[in-house]
Amino acid sequence: MRPALALAFALVACGGTVATTPAEKDAGPTCPVLPGTAAELASTPRADANLELLALATWPEDVIASQVHYDRIVADVHAARKLDAAIAGAGYFPRGDGRVWLIDAADVATADRMSNGSYDAWDCLNAHFGKVRLTRIGSTSTAFRLELEGRYQNEIVRALYAALPSVTSVYFGGPGSGPTICATDEGTRMVYAIDQASGDCPAGCTTHDWWLVTSTAPGVVTLAGHQPDGGGPAPDWLTRYGCR
Repeated sequence: MRPALALAFALVACGGTVATTPAEKDAGPTCPVLPGTAAELASTPRADANLELLALATWPEDVIASQVHYDRIVADVHAARKLDAAIAGAGYFPRGDGRVWLIDAADVATADRMSNGSYDAWDCLNAHFGKVRLTRIGSTSTAFRLELEGRYQNEIVRALYAALPSVTSVYFGGPGSGPTICATDEGTRMVYAIDQASGDCPAGCTTHDWWLVTSTAPGVVTLAGHQPDGGGPAPDWLTRYGCR
């Protein structure tokens, strides 16, 4: 018997504890400077999830919606909903929820390390954005569902995780459409194009009721246009202020 094994058996026989070697860790990088300050990270998620996502869509350079941008969107949309009963329930149709991503590992071995905690290439990102839950989709699959604590700019966070070693793809959101609000910051005013769409929206919506609202200060809004769907083309202002 090899000496190391003999020592182990002796320890067990005497009621001792055998030290075990932890799973080998990847050589994780020194954490880089990641987008989002401590104050910004602490501000998300906000109370109105839908309008926080609209703020993120309006200012896509922000990984976290700033408090000023979020407050402006909330004030304006709440005021716009009071302009007409037809837009009282208007909301934004997001492409993702800013919190959940589906991640594919390159192979089962990498997926196993992600499951057992020995894949540390994403430790910096998970700590920064606040990992809430990681779920493997099937015990032998390479797919994971990652849920983060805040609500973030989908594309920015997707790109950060997609750049990790042995990660092949990162997805968020899904197909479909529905009634939505599109916001444009013109500097001196905010402009909101509202599409109260209906009729088979999973296939793209068949009926539309378009509204244009402008805002010169938080909550100071004016109805600037309205065009019901009569089967003709959408109004030209929808093109100018439509969703990106």
